[in-house]
Amino acid sequence: MLELAILGFLYDTPLHGYELRKRLTALIGHVRPVPESTLYPAIKRLEKAGLLARETQPGATAAPRQVLTLTGTGRAQLRDRLASPERADITDENRWFVLL
Repeated sequence: MLELAILGFLYDTPLHGYELRKRLTALIGHVRPVPESTLYPAIKRLEKAGLLARETQPGATAAPRQVLTLTGTGRAQLRDRLASPERADITDENRWFVLL
């Protein structure tokens, strides 16, 4: 479910990890917290699968930002998963989160 939400947020616009976490927390944080220890491994899995790309950009402060973008393969997988969701994507427990 988390990976589907990540793909959905990145479908609209590239985001850095902190902004992605803020958006996920606003959507599901009141029911299911999104700790960094869960988010960043999910991002790495999606990168390894070729669904996300990472680009280093200058930050607002001294530290550069790692901006995440959806690849063409990532866009296709998101469309496929939304068109034909698997049981793991939609359950009674988190049905309302699939607003993406």
